[in-house]
Amino acid sequence: ECIQCSDNPHPYMRDEKEECSVDRVLIERRCNKNSVWQENKYCQASCYLAGYGYEGDFCCTSSPTPSPSRATPLQPTPPPSSYTSIPTAKPTRRTSSPTTLPPSAYPTTTAPTTTAPTTAA
Repeated sequence: ECIQCSDNPHPYMRDEKEECSVDRVLIERRCNKNSVWQENKYCQASCYLAGYGYEGDFCCTSSPTPSPSRATPLQPTPPPSSYTSIPTAKPTRRTSSPTTLPPSAYPTTTAPTTTAPTTAA
């Protein structure tokens, strides 16, 4: 069972008019890492929500997770009431075989020629 956690700031924070939910640096550095904060459970709710809660605390959140509602089953899309009047083009048929290019139409590559080094006799 969760508990209602307070968010009472440390006296220094109160004097400086700082709020627990705003001062992330102090929350990270002090919450469950500082013995004075642990004894007094300063910023208890903010520490808990930031992942630095005090040992044994299980704070209730202010906005409970809503329970899943019953989803309305999806209905199939109804068929169209009228069909489009825009004509579509008839598919074309190929009447001849694909054009074959002569070998001269393709680029040719020639292998580079290399000459053997000559040795002086």
